[in-house]
Amino acid sequence: MNEFMEALCKDDLSKLRYYERRIAEIPDEIAEEQAQLTSIKSSTTGSTPVQGGGNKREEWLVSALDRIDRLKADLRYFESKVRLTYRALDMLEPEDQRILVVLYVDKLKRGADVLCEELFIETSTVWRRRKSALRDYCTARYTSCEF
Repeated sequence: MNEFMEALCKDDLSKLRYYERRIAEIPDEIAEEQAQLTSIKSSTTGSTPVQGGGNKREEWLVSALDRIDRLKADLRYFESKVRLTYRALDMLEPEDQRILVVLYVDKLKRGADVLCEELFIETSTVWRRRKSALRDYCTARYTSCEF
C-alpha cells in the first residue's frame, strides 16, 4: 500500500465520527433555514417594488435557498462517506474492525494498551495487525489499491 492510499484510508476513518455528527445536525439546520425562509416569504408579500433593483428581502430569500441546497448536498455527501466506510469495515474480521475503530475512528488514548487487554495480544501484535487491517480496509474501500 502506498503512502497516499494509507493517508487516504486513515483520513476516512478519522473523519467518520465527524460525518456521523454532521448527518445528525444537518436536518435541524435545514429546518431552521426553512423556518427563516417562511418568515422571509411572509414579510415580502406586502412590499412595493423599488425602482432600480431588488430589495434585501429578495437577497435573503435567495441566500436562504442557496444555504438549504448546500446543506442537502452536504448531507448526501456525508451519508455516502459513512455508508462506504462502514461497508468496508464490515468486510474485515471483527478484531481488525476493533483495532481500526480504537486507533483511528475513536482515537483512544493509549489505544494499543486498550486493545492488548481486550484482545489478549501483545503491543507489537497490535501494531502488526493494525497495518494488516488498514491494508484490508483500503482494499475493501478502494478496490484498486496497490500493494
